[in-house]
Amino acid sequence: MKIRCTKDRLLEGVTIAERISGKNLTLPVLNGILIETQGKQLTLKATNLELGVEIVIPADVEQEGKISVSGSVLHGVLSSVPGDSPVTLTENGGNLSIAAGGGSATLKGQVTEDFPTIPRLSDAHVFTLEAGEFARGVRSVIYSASASTIKPEQASVYIYRDNKDVCFAATDSFRLAEKKIEVKEGVPEFDPLLIPARNLSEVLRVLEASGGSVEVHVGDSQIAFRVDGIYITSRLVDGVFPDYRQVIPKNAITEAVVLKQDLVQVFKKLSVFADKSNQVSFHLEPAKKSFVLEARNADVGETQDSLLGQVTGDPLDINFNYRYVAECFQSIPTDSVSFSFGGLGKPLIIRGASDPSFLYLVMPMNK
Repeated sequence: MKIRCTKDRLLEGVTIAERISGKNLTLPVLNGILIETQGKQLTLKATNLELGVEIVIPADVEQEGKISVSGSVLHGVLSSVPGDSPVTLTENGGNLSIAAGGGSATLKGQVTEDFPTIPRLSDAHVFTLEAGEFARGVRSVIYSASASTIKPEQASVYIYRDNKDVCFAATDSFRLAEKKIEVKEGVPEFDPLLIPARNLSEVLRVLEASGGSVEVHVGDSQIAFRVDGIYITSRLVDGVFPDYRQVIPKNAITEAVVLKQDLVQVFKKLSVFADKSNQVSFHLEPAKKSFVLEARNADVGETQDSLLGQVTGDPLDINFNYRYVAECFQSIPTDSVSFSFGGLGKPLIIRGASDPSFLYLVMPMNK
């Protein structure tokens, strides 16, 4: 194998593939990136068995072939090449020689026969979405997914069609986020999807760096995304997402609307004073138009801030995990944030003022 291509395109592809290849002590082949030629193109492949990627890069192919090398080593070598120097890759005796920028390196090759196949969804249901819109939907909720995989459905993002909207939802049982994205006409109905959140994190990086549309392929147990010469596939979770609509309170006893920028600043200070359980106290007195946030830490001290805004309903003293509340602000594009309290022991609903597309639910903490 002997090929030439530009460093920037090659490094961009290797960066994506190297993150997916990761480190696997039991199956060393998964640590590698498979490099192979197809006509006048170079293809990079990587997989960790849950997530796989193929990246097509234009290249001048002098001699066809394929080789697998360490993803981290290949990334390190290419990152050191100055400017956008042309790169020449040559397979020689089972190793890969790299020549670029007046320098050279030789990487030890790996056995290509053991490299896993990237799934091809030949019988998939295919539809197209705007890459930026899909990424925005995922980004709005993914932080609410559970970090633990004990319950796979809670470590996933739930995506389904609801009339003219594509809905994204995630929950770890302590909080829940839902985002609705209106889709253009022509996007067909599709069955609900449960995609592992950790896999979607890598998909997000690809989609957010791309423009235009993403082609989505949905199979029985796999989903794939094709955009800008990149084909990335993930397994789907075989499970049932909680019927979260039933836990959303229908009514609120206390409501408050405040500026998001004020909240962001106050929560920065609260993070300094919150105790080990991240507890923050909310004190609302509608008669005094008062909304006070308070945190205490025996080792640090205490803080109290009064927020300006509209406060209506019944007086209420209630506690929440400050981190759970603060994390949703990134998903709210409006200048003001609406808090709807169901009462003691009941969840808080947070929305952007006049923005029905996003909903965030947080369960209270016991004192």
